[in-house]
Amino acid sequence: MGKIVPLAYAKEKGLAKKNNEESELLRFSSISILLAVMAIIIEAYIIWKYIGKDLYANYSVLLLVLGLIGFTGVFFLNPSGIFNFNDYYMKDLESGLKFLSYILMLVVSVGVMMFVLNFSYRFALELVDLYLYYLAAAVIEELFFRMFLVNLLRRVKLGWFSIIISALIFMIAHWDAYGHSLQMMTAMFLGGIIFGAFYLLSKDITITMLGHLIINLISVGSLLVMA
Repeated sequence: MGKIVPLAYAKEKGLAKKNNEESELLRFSSISILLAVMAIIIEAYIIWKYIGKDLYANYSVLLLVLGLIGFTGVFFLNPSGIFNFNDYYMKDLESGLKFLSYILMLVVSVGVMMFVLNFSYRFALELVDLYLYYLAAAVIEELFFRMFLVNLLRRVKLGWFSIIISALIFMIAHWDAYGHSLQMMTAMFLGGIIFGAFYLLSKDITITMLGHLIINLISVGSLLVMA
């Protein structure tokens, strides 16, 4: 009997740790919930302003739907304890630096990949709306493809393989915009894997949201400068 108790305790402790990690992956921080709500509002604005006038309005319809599915889907996956307003990165200097280092590593990793593959964005909106669109797109894509879809796939015991499936779906979702170019579709797939890996490693969707947002804004800005 003495051997059974420690084994049962170890299993119980391991299960509790696993459940705690899954809960962390499905938790919004103050910044991420603000970004998610803002992104959904921006896409609604783009649709209202450009529907029937520009193709981007059609993309915004898709992003708005994905944002709403992702937002509500996370609630179903983790109905309790979904908000974490005790933001750990504000706790002390070490936590803040770790948070910023994750974002920096993510931006550099994806930036190098995009540079090597010579990835370029398509855009045709007014300048302010252009930045708003790519800001919102970055946040909603992380909300749906990483926070919701990766966790949904992990629930069916796919583990880290969920990142690859999510990246494939992420790539397919960009087919209409970048399907003409193998290098751009490759960039979308590899980018999806990098974002997914950073999300599971950091257990914080805020990091990939901000990293993706920074990458989009820098990319659009650099293309406007060169235009």
